[in-house]
Amino acid sequence: MFSILKNLHLFFVSVIAIIFTLFLNYVILYFFPEIKFYQYFLLLLLYLFSILGFTYKKRQEVINNKIIIEKEDGQYFMYQIPSILNYKFTIVIFIFTLFVGCLSFTSNKTELIIDNGYSKNIEVVINHKDTIIVKANSFEKIDIIRGPLNLVYNQKSHNFNTSSQKYILNIDSKNTYISTNTLYTNENQKTIPKQYDTNATIINSEFFLNDFYFVFTDPDDQIFSDKHKDYEVKKVLLRLKK
Repeated sequence: MFSILKNLHLFFVSVIAIIFTLFLNYVILYFFPEIKFYQYFLLLLLYLFSILGFTYKKRQEVINNKIIIEKEDGQYFMYQIPSILNYKFTIVIFIFTLFVGCLSFTSNKTELIIDNGYSKNIEVVINHKDTIIVKANSFEKIDIIRGPLNLVYNQKSHNFNTSSQKYILNIDSKNTYISTNTLYTNENQKTIPKQYDTNATIINSEFFLNDFYFVFTDPDDQIFSDKHKDYEVKKVLLRLKK
């Protein structure tokens, strides 16, 4: 019976730790949507180490007080340290919470490339909070929170919906792109480009999915590949000259 209660206690504490971690993740992403993963990871470590410090302090208080409890038969025994103050339990919760936090962070983020085809710098406001300057005839790669996305540029507001996929924003459809494929044939566990796909597609949309292997750059001469594959096809997105 005691073992069952102990396991239930550990289960409920674990659930509370997960819920609080998810809440912390939501608060951080809400107030700092452009936070980098390493910054989030450091904040999460700071939070977890503060919990470890609190656990150590409470554990020492229990040990120093040496609480003695009398049984009904007149015998005495030392009060056991609660499981929540047990180092092994704390370490397990530490690792588990760290995993849940990192997983929650990465699952809530996706990548956006903002491409500026103007000959001037463009200011882009993201979800009414953060501002990014995209230099003339250049692009910026940022992380955004999945879901509704509001972007303001050139004094106009634009609303988009995002999921776990990557996206490209072509500001005011200023640039025109060509989508094509590059065929690689296997050679000694490496692949060499063979030819471009003749069925190229022209793209001039303002906002579209980024499912390309090479973006705004010529395909590599070689790529590492599965040696069991005879060939691979990689999608390429290139800007057309104005």
